[in-house]
Amino acid sequence: MIKKFSGTLLACILLLSCGESKEPEPVTELEVAQAFINATFQNDIDKAEHFILKDSTNMQTMELLREKNKKLSAEQLAMFKKANPVIREVSTITKDSVVIISYSPSYKPETVYKLKMLRGSGKWAVDIKYTFWEKQE
Repeated sequence: MIKKFSGTLLACILLLSCGESKEPEPVTELEVAQAFINATFQNDIDKAEHFILKDSTNMQTMELLREKNKKLSAEQLAMFKKANPVIREVSTITKDSVVIISYSPSYKPETVYKLKMLRGSGKWAVDIKYTFWEKQE
């Protein structure tokens, strides 16, 4: 009886502990943008790639970002890891499908970056080429 109870208790603990460690998947355009920005600030490019629109230009841009981050000093990496995005503006371009999110890193509030968010197949994704390659107005 005790062995059966112990086995059941152990199974319950394992199931509960597995469920707690997983972060909820971001759903809204703002949640996806924040998750992407936070991943880049943490230098977790693999995680950041999860949130981008998967096209060749965006994938190449992420590879460039990965290479650039390898050249950062320990001091720069530490500064990024402490940073938070400060959302400045959320502009809807096309209802339910295109949004521009303007943000500043907390360590450099005078600088504003823009992320283009696209919704396709029921999910929001970052079109990173807009930030780096397209003319922003």
